Amino acid sequence: MATYRYFSNKEALIQHLCVQLYTSFTVRMYAEMSTVSAPWDKIRIFIKALLDFATAYPDHYSLIFLVRHSDKEVFEEREKLGREFLKGIRKIVADLLPESTSISVIDSRMRQALCVLHGTAALLIAHPNAYRLSRNIAQKDAEAAIASLMAPI
Repeated sequence: MATYRYFSNKEALIQHLCVQLYTSFTVRMYAEMSTVSAPWDKIRIFIKALLDFATAYPDHYSLIFLVRHSDKEVFEEREKLGREFLKGIRKIVADLLPESTSISVIDSRMRQALCVLHGTAALLIAHPNAYRLSRNIAQKDAEAAIASLMAPI
């Protein structure tokens, strides 16, 4: 009952936890990225951080990245956090592609890279044995797929 003094309902509590976990994840990941300058090194850190988080905390990963909340305020807050996060990822993707690459291609490559990464994380969490997937294989597969997406067009 004490929890409901601070949160109006279960959804509000879950949203609070998601924001805290997401913020903690992104702060740690961007701090680690700031130690390197090469865009590809930053992408590797991103891949490793996301897969590490997914395997260490699969339920948290699902809550943060896969569960869509029906509450409009919750949805808007999560969208805002996501937009801020994606600004940094978009910049790294842009740095990996030729300077003349259009914004639409940069955005497309970023979405494709996120599909690869989230798909790999989902397989690693839910069906690692069926796909003969270990943490290391998942990281190598994701790096190879993302590298091919970032190859000059």
